[in-house]
Amino acid sequence: EDSEVRTNAYRTHFSDRWIRDELQIFAGGATGVDILDRHKIGRDPGNCSRNENTASEGGGVFVANKDGCVRAIRSYMGFNSAPYLQRQHFFYEQQQTISTYIRAHDTVSDFRDLYDYSPAASGMRYFNDLNLPGVLIDGVPDDVNHGQIHWEMVTGVQGTIIMCHSRETDIPNYRTHSFYGDDATPERVQCTGDPYQYGTSGLDFDPVSFTDPVLYPTSYSSLAFSRIDCYGAPSQTIDAAILHHLRSTTPLQVKAVALTPPPPIFVDNDAGNDPIGNDPRSSDPLEDGSPEHPFDTIQEALDYAWAGDTVIVLDGAHTGAGNHDLDFKGKAITLRSQNGPSGCIIDGQDRYRGFVFHSGEHQDTVLRGLTIANCAAERGAGVSCVDGSNPTITNCIFRENSALGSKSRAPDAYGGAVYCQASSPQIVNCTFYGNSAKTKGGAVFCEGGASTVTNCIFSVNKPDHVYGTGVNVTYSAIQGGWKGEGNMDRDPLFADASQGDFHLKSQAGRWDPVGKRWTADNVTSLCIDAGDPAYDVGSEPEPNGDRINLGAYGGSVEASKSR
Repeated sequence: EDSEVRTNAYRTHFSDRWIRDELQIFAGGATGVDILDRHKIGRDPGNCSRNENTASEGGGVFVANKDGCVRAIRSYMGFNSAPYLQRQHFFYEQQQTISTYIRAHDTVSDFRDLYDYSPAASGMRYFNDLNLPGVLIDGVPDDVNHGQIHWEMVTGVQGTIIMCHSRETDIPNYRTHSFYGDDATPERVQCTGDPYQYGTSGLDFDPVSFTDPVLYPTSYSSLAFSRIDCYGAPSQTIDAAILHHLRSTTPLQVKAVALTPPPPIFVDNDAGNDPIGNDPRSSDPLEDGSPEHPFDTIQEALDYAWAGDTVIVLDGAHTGAGNHDLDFKGKAITLRSQNGPSGCIIDGQDRYRGFVFHSGEHQDTVLRGLTIANCAAERGAGVSCVDGSNPTITNCIFRENSALGSKSRAPDAYGGAVYCQASSPQIVNCTFYGNSAKTKGGAVFCEGGASTVTNCIFSVNKPDHVYGTGVNVTYSAIQGGWKGEGNMDRDPLFADASQGDFHLKSQAGRWDPVGKRWTADNVTSLCIDAGDPAYDVGSEPEPNGDRINLGAYGGSVEASKSR
């Protein structure tokens, strides 16, 4: 075998199931020399009847070398006459966890798990929790304290390895003991690896009997031990080892709490604390987007907001600087009116564009419940979506917006209300009335992308309603007709389009925004209950026919009622 695991922090190598014979540390500018002779498992030094060599030669099975984006796994079983003994390695970028499950049919005595370092480890220092001053690894024997330990550390210019030990067993009062040997000329033969002992260290286990669950299914003892090896920068102190040990023995504490949505951000161009109403040049000095101190302009709120925020625009006609050419700047923000499109108007004053999406916005960027009126631009007077921007536009009214063109720059003009270039917005439950373009796409013009238009109403747009490629219109009322599932050519029967009231007439009742009441008509619009059946009726009042209405009020509390 010739297997290795390599990360930015370390590299280690296996030449057979149980034979790990190289370790290099790269973290923090470590030298990267191979400091490991062998990861040894077996009996007393000099007793060569059981060790990693004989384990690899004996019966057993290699389970897996498996790597992935988070960790790599290595697993194998079998150790001479203990075929169910198992070891698993979990490798992470700067750490390795090694778990060994003792499953032997007879008494296991003189069992040790050690790291024997190579001569290249000379100059490093060895520490454990019984030998805090540490000893130098140099091939010269040292006097050290022995006993039950919880962590070890070897550190020097070659890098740092911190080893934290744990065990799981049902054997009462079971203990492990530390082992350390540093001798370039050891008296006892080294059964595996090179003939030296450089900083050989690890654990010596008490004898254990009958740990094989196959032979002793009702009376076997359970024993497993683990070491967590952390690979770090050169020449660390024992504080690092103590910290790693605490982390390895302290369970991760997790607490689940309900997420609290961030408070909405408010915009009011005539707030009570403004020195002069309807004048963004005269602002509340304490404005912060709260209900008490709202922003004067929509752009202020969009700039202040983070992804996931909601900006609420209060009723009024929002005009002038900070209320045109509005830019979400790629943020996943919901911008909506407080009370629906009837009273919340973005007015371009026949000079300015309403909104521009040009920063790769996605469907979680939402424009909802606004009237966008009297806007003007060469292309996309109400909304321009370019360069792969795909916002969601819903429950909006587009009226009397114009793409007029420019003699000096663009004699052709497209998309009086919405212009899409290589973009795929979702336009749902919107009303397009009286929009115009000098060339094509009086309401919507698309070139490229895959825009969708659903549950919308198009009326009195010039020279046409929708034009271009990459647009799919379904379940919409389009004056003059349009091919597509669920589309129809019907008079929407607006309440009073000349006065900006685009509620649908209904004998069962429609909302009157002026009188603030429900009123009944002598006719009912066929746009009621004509939306895509896959859409929920949302907040539509009863009776609603269990199907969403077309137009800007579909799915809302102001949706006209069904007969």
